[in-house]
Amino acid sequence: MTAQDGLIEVFFYGLYMDADILAAKGVVPREPRIAYVEDHVVKLGSKAMLLPSPKGRAYGLLFQLTRAEIDRLYAGMDDYREQAFTAVQPNGQAIAAVSRVHVDPPVRSAEDPAYGVPFRALLRKLGLPGPQSSGPIALRAIDVAPRAKRSNYPPPFAALVEGRTKRQLGEAFGLSNFGVNLTTLAPGAVSAVRHAHTKQDEFVYILEGHPTLVTDEGRTPLSPGMCAGFPAGTGNGHHLLNETAADVVYFEVGDRTPGDAASYPDDDLQATFVEGAWRFTHKDGTPY
Repeated sequence: MTAQDGLIEVFFYGLYMDADILAAKGVVPREPRIAYVEDHVVKLGSKAMLLPSPKGRAYGLLFQLTRAEIDRLYAGMDDYREQAFTAVQPNGQAIAAVSRVHVDPPVRSAEDPAYGVPFRALLRKLGLPGPQSSGPIALRAIDVAPRAKRSNYPPPFAALVEGRTKRQLGEAFGLSNFGVNLTTLAPGAVSAVRHAHTKQDEFVYILEGHPTLVTDEGRTPLSPGMCAGFPAGTGNGHHLLNETAADVVYFEVGDRTPGDAASYPDDDLQATFVEGAWRFTHKDGTPY
């Protein structure tokens, strides 16, 4: 990832592909080259996000920057982390590079026109494909990498879902109006803290195993081929428990209606969905 004279190859996939924006931030945009990163796609929300997607291809620009320029460019952006990538140029040459990606991508955030309009104009100017245009046509669900961050819950609730693994199938295709997850619960794991949404409808379909559904009505045993739906606004808290010795595997689907919030009838917890991320507080409004 280190070029000549101490310069570092940096892969940009958002508005920082604009050399004028870099220059305005005191960065010298050296050696711009079109490149792409395999098995990833670019998705737009409030900003551009570089997300894993099997067989996807995320296009962007390579520049050579100094370490000081990189640090200055991302100063104060604690929601980004540096990651190493192999960027491939159109001639097939592979370049070891770094890029900055979201620590916890706000994949549910709607595209912000204030960002999306100039971004798409920049793509046209550079002759690059639009976001998601090179994503997969189809894939095996199991080939989608598990979500890196297991939970958005604050302590101590995050520990409750430690045995839960989610594969975000919808994100692999750039879906933004609803989410689809392939979720596995290890023995003893729970799907979530028992909760109810104000705006989001939810649906689960059991593929493997025998979980127990817990709602206000009590406990309901489920088995492969069974499904359950949870309409928004009912206040009926729900979650799945795996009290067996085998994994439970299921599909879960939920819409992404703006202004959603969640209540937790059994715990001192509440959540609101703001600017593409969940914000958790105690029931009296104090933050965790």
